[in-house]
Amino acid sequence: MFEDLSRHTLIQLKDGGVFLVYCKVMEYHSGADIPCYLGIKYPTGIVGVDAYTSRCYTNNIDSIIKEI
Repeated sequence: MFEDLSRHTLIQLKDGGVFLVYCKVMEYHSGADIPCYLGIKYPTGIVGVDAYTSRCYTNNIDSIIKEI
């Protein structure tokens, strides 16, 4: 469902944070390629952190906020 998101898509994560997609990569885990997005995560509940570079797996996505 979330395997083909375009660059600069904003997504809502299951943990309440927001993630801005920069690119999609395939990571190799346990003998299989797993889709993963690289980008900026805007977390909730972490004091002193506005955003940081992170990765997001498709099973962590709750919904799409805005797709460009």
